[in-house]
Amino acid sequence: WAVSTVMTRQNFIPSEDDKTQVNALIPLWDMCNHTNGNISTDYNPELNRCECLAVRKFSAGEQLFIFYGPRTNADLFVHNGFVYEENQHDYYPLNLGISQSDVLREKRLKILSKLNIDNIIFRLKRDSPPIDGYLLAFLRIFNMNEEQLDHWLASERG
Repeated sequence: WAVSTVMTRQNFIPSEDDKTQVNALIPLWDMCNHTNGNISTDYNPELNRCECLAVRKFSAGEQLFIFYGPRTNADLFVHNGFVYEENQHDYYPLNLGISQSDVLREKRLKILSKLNIDNIIFRLKRDSPPIDGYLLAFLRIFNMNEEQLDHWLASERG
């Protein structure tokens, strides 16, 4: 708990030599909860200070929120101890691959490479179609027989 408390409150700012960054505790930021949005906090080197820009008007006494960054709920849970129900950056990483024992592995990998599908971790997002074009292409190649693979290897499109 203590390590998590300290780690989630660290913010990197330029050191005095401007060549490296050092950790700093920025009290206002420490008190702000997360919401969807854009990064609106930064270090201003000309004024030598941290700044937090409001992206909307706040009323007196209203809670102030900041955007922690584009993190999944898994990252927020592990590093910050909570999940955000309306998280626009949440996704499920679906890891797929071609088995080392697949006798057609090299042909499948060659077609995937031609289609620029080198990374076979697909992000399933809550507000997107469950099967995007890359995942669909992977699944089709994964299920092709040798004749189909040879056809696509010989084709300019595949």
